[in-house]
Amino acid sequence: MRKNPTEAESVLWNALRAKGIGIKFRQQHIIEDYIVDFYCNEYKLIVEVDGGNHNSQEQSAYDAERTSRLNELGYTELRFTNEEILHDLDNVLKKIKTFSNNTPFPSGEGRGEAPYAIYNIGGGQPENLLDFVNILQEELVRAGVLPKDFNFDAHKQLVAMQPGDVPVTYADSTALERDFGFTPRITLREGLRHFAEWYASYYAS
Repeated sequence: MRKNPTEAESVLWNALRAKGIGIKFRQQHIIEDYIVDFYCNEYKLIVEVDGGNHNSQEQSAYDAERTSRLNELGYTELRFTNEEILHDLDNVLKKIKTFSNNTPFPSGEGRGEAPYAIYNIGGGQPENLLDFVNILQEELVRAGVLPKDFNFDAHKQLVAMQPGDVPVTYADSTALERDFGFTPRITLREGLRHFAEWYASYYAS
């Protein structure tokens, strides 16, 4: 850390070391021509503390340019104001911890890959394909996309299992529930009704 850190910088640095959030940070680091306040190479994460001087137009333009360049290099930048750190430190640490929790595959030293996470969003149970198609047809008729006298049976052609087909499949949303506390609860018909209504408004109108 620089010789004369602000109170907020000192508070955050002490908290990052003491709170045990499971992320190893370095104090002040240089990336290309930019000096960053706190840096974690494992997650390609930069944490910046914005003091009052960041309110100037010139400094704001510099910050935007720097953030853009760091993003190009694969870094994620989290910025916090002095007030956030001094008066809501737990929430600041929570945001940093949430970032690492949502980045299950750290990039590793020197690999230069941007962190990411992929989540399935689905009902967590298989649905019968014919039920899916029948309900979709009914909802498309209801939304006015298909005519009311649409003959589904005339368009239906059953074939044997195709190469690559699997007998049972569904979206496992366990990670979504674990990390965000969100459990999808919408039924198949509700989802297809929303889709049919959207399709009608976007394409058919």
